[in-house]
Amino acid sequence: MTHGYCPYTTVAAVKAADKMLGPDRAWRPVDKVQAGWLERFYRPIVTELPKIPEIASNATYVPEEHVAFLKKHGWDADIPTCPPGQFLTAAVFDLLVKWKTPGTSVKIRGADGKFYPAPSWRMTSGSGRPTMARSSLASPPRPATASGCR
Repeated sequence: MTHGYCPYTTVAAVKAADKMLGPDRAWRPVDKVQAGWLERFYRPIVTELPKIPEIASNATYVPEEHVAFLKKHGWDADIPTCPPGQFLTAAVFDLLVKWKTPGTSVKIRGADGKFYPAPSWRMTSGSGRPTMARSSLASPPRPATASGCR
């Protein structure tokens, strides 16, 4: 299994907050980074979410419910509490694909300086010459939220 970042899951996790905060929320950014994220990702993607059954999301005040959601989708989680006035939210994009070309596992450094597993595979460029492709971890801007647990 490969884990990776997908902007659709981040949007789905934020959209799941509607369950806690009320439907059809109008998000207000608190800075330029959040404003950019809302414009570039949230607004164009949120309307597409109902068409993608492979994305599941969850929002709750109850840590046990959140841990169960995460474990159901292959994530190891230990969240003992959620402070008053905050909630937990997450989303997963569960899609099994078969790679056309087998790859290998490599380690890449995330924005936090830690190393994470990532796929690497040999492919050909438009010229037919072999090239190496590596996935990268992007550190997306923190979405605008009313509150939330980390």
